[in-house]
Amino acid sequence: MSDFSTPKPNRSRVSKVPQTPINIPPSPYMKKLGFGTGVSVFRWDRSPRPDAVRSPWALKKLNKRDMPQVFEQRLQKEAELLKGLKHPNIVGFRACVPGKDGRMALAMESCESSLADRIEDRRNDEAGPFESDTILKVALGVARGLDYLHRQKKLLHGDMKSYNILIKRDFEEIKICDFGVSMPLNADGTVIDPDNFVGTSVWSAPETAGLCDEPVSSKVDIFAFGLVLWEMIALEIPHTDDLEESNMDISITEADLENRIGTRPALPPVDLDDGYNGIMEIFYCCTEEDPNSRPSAEMLVEWLEDLTGENPISMDKSQ
Repeated sequence: MSDFSTPKPNRSRVSKVPQTPINIPPSPYMKKLGFGTGVSVFRWDRSPRPDAVRSPWALKKLNKRDMPQVFEQRLQKEAELLKGLKHPNIVGFRACVPGKDGRMALAMESCESSLADRIEDRRNDEAGPFESDTILKVALGVARGLDYLHRQKKLLHGDMKSYNILIKRDFEEIKICDFGVSMPLNADGTVIDPDNFVGTSVWSAPETAGLCDEPVSSKVDIFAFGLVLWEMIALEIPHTDDLEESNMDISITEADLENRIGTRPALPPVDLDDGYNGIMEIFYCCTEEDPNSRPSAEMLVEWLEDLTGENPISMDKSQ
């Protein structure tokens, strides 16, 4: 997760959060799933009730009780947004309350791992690019979630990357998470307050990196979506595949990396069969420098449903 701009205090938002603490176990007794700026995410296996089994929750907690107020405000902003989202490809909201230690905790639907975890595992196993049908399955799930955010909720995710895509079981469910830097969109898809846009640099689109004179819009998520497809083939974080020292003891410099931000990374030298043709076409379209040349999320959904043969989802499907 990246740095973010300090929002103005909103006392009314703070007052909406329930003040009844829940009995959250101490952090060392829960499995740590990830971390971000000022927060950590844990899996909480809740005790079963006498009449029912309780599903596990993912808890995003502030790292310290006395952290600057901005971190709590950001967590509460995410909770308010997530509470209003309901889609099978968006992680489900459960609660946002203080724990016994006084630290705010955002409770969400729990998933086994992030896409970034799966990429790291595959890289460690030296298994090569993900199978084309797996990439298409992830792409369709994410595209459906983005289409819902962009068209129905008029919301830019703003930090689309493999770390913010959650996976259940054997890629059976795909969920977008982490709405801490999301921003509202105008009717034309542009960001209402572009000066406060924040993303993660290596997934940045050209217009947010100052490489083209176009407004920040929903197409920022589309560019990052294209880089997620690249991640599943290259098994690396974009633009950092040669950060490690080479045989000549030469490594990429910080200036070199800065020059790559907002550009389309080169594909690694791997052999891809014809099953990847559609994926490659989507990757190139999504990572066009001109955002007007990139497809919308709605177009991606139609394209991917055609490639996979999947029928449109029913919005009545519960999380």
